[in-house]
Amino acid sequence: MSVDFAAVMSWVIIGLVIVILYVVGLWSLFKKMGQPGWVGIVPVLDTYVIYKLAGRDWWWLLLLLVPCLSFIVAWMMASDLAKLFGKDIGWTLLLFFFFPIGAMILAYGDSTYVGPKERII
Repeated sequence: MSVDFAAVMSWVIIGLVIVILYVVGLWSLFKKMGQPGWVGIVPVLDTYVIYKLAGRDWWWLLLLLVPCLSFIVAWMMASDLAKLFGKDIGWTLLLFFFFPIGAMILAYGDSTYVGPKERII
């Protein structure tokens, strides 16, 4: 069975375009939040900054390593990010299940960063 080189290269190019859009989207998202853009593309730092902006402590990152708790903690991060932009449960669901799509919509759309209303516990 031979693999068509053009087909493989087209999928590679499509994948690279999606990754580049996502990286630029995260950069723009963090710029909207008043942070340096490069923070959005550093894997653990981006989550830490979202937690800090939402008023959570650094040890929430450690909770992501606990297998059963990680889903709950990821849900809380999606909820926190939605609240930072003044969004409700629909956006929490989008950010939890389809984070790249939700992040790019927040970054490229007309959403405005409103910041934390109060400390979230």
